[in-house]
Amino acid sequence: MFVALARAAGLEARVQEVGEVLAWYRDAGVIYGASHVNAGVRAGLRRYTLDVEHNILAMRDRPRAIGDIRALAHFRNNRGAELMAAGDLEGARAQLEAALEADPEFVPALNNLGVLEQRAGNLDASAAALRAAWRLQPAHTATLSNLVNLYQRSGQAELAADFVARLEQVRRSDPFAQFVLALGCEEAGNYACAVTHYRNAIRLHGGQHAFHFGLARAYFLSGHPDLARREMARAAKLGDTDRVRAMYRRKLEHLEHWPGNGHALHAR
Repeated sequence: MFVALARAAGLEARVQEVGEVLAWYRDAGVIYGASHVNAGVRAGLRRYTLDVEHNILAMRDRPRAIGDIRALAHFRNNRGAELMAAGDLEGARAQLEAALEADPEFVPALNNLGVLEQRAGNLDASAAALRAAWRLQPAHTATLSNLVNLYQRSGQAELAADFVARLEQVRRSDPFAQFVLALGCEEAGNYACAVTHYRNAIRLHGGQHAFHFGLARAYFLSGHPDLARREMARAAKLGDTDRVRAMYRRKLEHLEHWPGNGHALHAR
């Protein structure tokens, strides 16, 4: 909508694809890996990016311009995911099929269609959609994970084991996967495990402020406030907006005045 209005006003505007992002939805308490778009506008010699999504934790790639048909595929896919989450499988199927009509090789829509068909009990159709997504993008972690679930559910142990191995191989070199594993360890109270995976995520993609914030939190909760302060300072330096940097600076100031340790805070 913004791009259309900007063009109508005579501005040079485009839809930009970011690729995969990690997004935090507080009401659901869930981290989602999803494709994402924002808007780019040129004014004179300068380009600006407008992004109305405030739940983004990390972006895998820099934005790149895409055509309107690809943008439509994103819109239909996202709408389909929303309807599927709300339990409207038929409405979701219509949106996902429209996304694939716009772009038949759009992996996120193929993956979501595979999830939908699995929820509807159509396991053969689910396998067809997921395997099509996997052939197009063999390292797509969401597709690999969904194939594991599908083959486990259908009792195909050999295929499930094959895709478990593929998934684990991808996860070892995927910073987003390492970040999600770290969150799982942290939620389970295994802070040493969380530290390991946060550090792996940073080693693979060190420019993400959310990774350093997570590591600071894990250090703090495991009783290492000095290491937590170091990582919080790095997160503050890497923050991509004034709001995010200010939030980290407030947390860093709190850490600098903290008299106890992570275990004491966790106990409270």
